Amino acid sequence: MSKWVLVLFVLIAYAFTSCYSEYLHLDYKVIDIAKVDTTNNLIPFTASTKAFRKAKGIAAFPDGGVSKYIMDDCNLWLLDKKAKTLTRLVSLYKLYAGISSVPFSTEIVFNDSLVFFRIIPFTKYLKIDSSNNNYLPKAYCANIKNRNVSEIDTILFMQHYKIDTSREFLELNKMKEMLSEFELKEWGFILEDLYPKSDKSYIDDFIYVAKGGNQLTRRAIVEQIIATKSKNEIEAIITKMDEYKNSLSGYKKDEYMYCTEESYYLIKRLLD
Repeated sequence: MSKWVLVLFVLIAYAFTSCYSEYLHLDYKVIDIAKVDTTNNLIPFTASTKAFRKAKGIAAFPDGGVSKYIMDDCNLWLLDKKAKTLTRLVSLYKLYAGISSVPFSTEIVFNDSLVFFRIIPFTKYLKIDSSNNNYLPKAYCANIKNRNVSEIDTILFMQHYKIDTSREFLELNKMKEMLSEFELKEWGFILEDLYPKSDKSYIDDFIYVAKGGNQLTRRAIVEQIIATKSKNEIEAIITKMDEYKNSLSGYKKDEYMYCTEESYYLIKRLLD
């Protein structure tokens, strides 16, 4: 191998290893909610959680590229309204091998301390078992007291699901409102574990990354980093945000103000 070929190989390898943004994006999304009695404080639901760094440079060509996922999971959760706790019961991706690449919904039934559930892949992704010309996803039961999860007969699941008609679904917007009260670490979004870097780097992300930023990331930075700083340090961060905003003009300034409106609220609330 000639020297120039070796140099080219090293440069290409470096290009691909440096092709992801240093900015960490966070995301969670509620998929389905169990039907519950309106007086019940316990609400099982399914939700996905993702943490990733977007592709950049050569890796983003030609259509944005593929992000580098640090966290990519979908779990069965339990919200306790009275105790104000959020508990992860089990990972659906571990129960259903290969389902992470297939769009699906979930069916959930809650009965006393037992959560019955199964996934429903979207029809066009269903794989037909040639031995019986049928495909029924496995159903499971999770015990919220001891966290044990066991497979159950699909017919038994359907019996529970069909008699669940007297209960109501909690409105998705109401569910989102309740979940927004939990700190992001409760979802497993812990910055120092997901993507360790200095406090200064994360604070710079908070101050200077607007349009390409992420509201959940900003919130995590406030909760896990800025909240640990002194009053003077927090005020200095607000001053830097104001200085950077005032250094912009026209559309760029309006865009920064729009993208950081919630960030201002979160950080100023620390001074109350």
